[in-house]
Amino acid sequence: MSLKEKVLSYIRTHNMLAPGQRVVAGLSGGADSVCLLSLLADLREEYSLELRAVHVHHGLRGEEADRDAAFSRELCRSLGVPFSLAFVNVKEEAGKRRISEEEAGRILRYQVFEREAGRWEQELRREKTAEPDGSQPESVKIAVAHHGDDSAETILYQLFRGSGLKGLSGIPPARGNIIRPLLCAERREIIAYLEEKGLPFVTDSTNLENDYARNKIRNQILPMAVQEINQGAADHIRRAGELIGEADRFFEERAERMLETLLETEALETGETKEQGSESAALSVSGLLELSHIEASYAVRAVFKRKKWPLRDVTSGHIESVLALLRGRTGAGSDLPGGLRAERSYDRLILTKLQPGQTEKRDESGLPSLFMEVADRENQGEIPKNLYTKWFDYDKIKDTLSVRYRLPGDYITLKGGGRKSLKSLFIDEKIPREERSHIPLLAEGSHVLWVIGGRISEYYKVTEETERILKVQVDGGINCG
Repeated sequence: MSLKEKVLSYIRTHNMLAPGQRVVAGLSGGADSVCLLSLLADLREEYSLELRAVHVHHGLRGEEADRDAAFSRELCRSLGVPFSLAFVNVKEEAGKRRISEEEAGRILRYQVFEREAGRWEQELRREKTAEPDGSQPESVKIAVAHHGDDSAETILYQLFRGSGLKGLSGIPPARGNIIRPLLCAERREIIAYLEEKGLPFVTDSTNLENDYARNKIRNQILPMAVQEINQGAADHIRRAGELIGEADRFFEERAERMLETLLETEALETGETKEQGSESAALSVSGLLELSHIEASYAVRAVFKRKKWPLRDVTSGHIESVLALLRGRTGAGSDLPGGLRAERSYDRLILTKLQPGQTEKRDESGLPSLFMEVADRENQGEIPKNLYTKWFDYDKIKDTLSVRYRLPGDYITLKGGGRKSLKSLFIDEKIPREERSHIPLLAEGSHVLWVIGGRISEYYKVTEETERILKVQVDGGINCG
């Protein structure tokens, strides 16, 4: 089966295109996007497709980026595809959002694609107004060039960072108006197709660097698996992701039905929560305990989905910390990414999200508010010594951090890798017994990162190997007078 036949079958299986479909194709000039554009151009007659291509210039890589834009324009001219070029400022966007340039580039690219598709739809609506039947045009599809190896890479990356089933399901063939016709193909098939067609392409030199975790998977780990373990390793990983995706959808649908009996209230109307303008939801603890572990975890995720709370940075480890509260004492809680918090209150598991701009106050127990931000190591100078601001190796943190007082089993890591119980540490430092239960801690499970105002764990300290830094600052200090 040729690559064109394979892709055409995949398009039909996933209902990506309809006759007369309008498609905006993302074109970087790299092998994958050149292959995609060529295949879509070949399908114009068969599907009566209308095709446009968009190239996004990221304002990075200097002359190389200019070369890519010029190449893309010429390729579209040779294929008879209308071309548009958009300029974005990735560096500025990354600084504004405090995210990596890689992530900022992805966000801006999709914004450009959506904008181009929106303009085309507006053109079509204006044309349709003159038609007596008043019919509306099909939505414009956005075609991007992710292939099977990309999906395998994503699955491995999510596996290594501790994702749940959704992350392990890989890249979806279609989502909304975005389609990925090349997901059925491997990188080697794409290169073979281009060689057969005599189609040139450009190479982004940053993709060859191994500074990012994804690039290491793409350039080292996945090729090693293909060459030394199984030639079909990437395809097997991708197919496993599809099966995991089916399981994920099954549990999602089941959890949505279970919420009808588990969800006690979606907006708590009492006390400080309402006054501060928080969004909350309460689940029955006894009801959750009757479920299997995986059903309970999906029930918690279903609340996030229903409330439209961000799930992007919530890992399976975070969900585990929430489920641990089901067997904990009342009043126990766990902080989650995105300004979210879970707390056990008798037979209720209360999930709360603070509104944007809302500042969190110290609770009655006197625990401090902490401000956290993540930065690349290379952007930080020498790590200063500061009593109420500390810096940690972000990539060593695998679970949810919590600010709390001491619990049995707490420990801290010393120089040389040895552990010392928090009780022993307090005794050695001659901290009075009556004060020990009132010293706030920043902890990952039982592992204490920071005795706030005092020592930090050697395990989490920033070293020469550190890639990303977590900066933690106490709001106004504590016990300062």
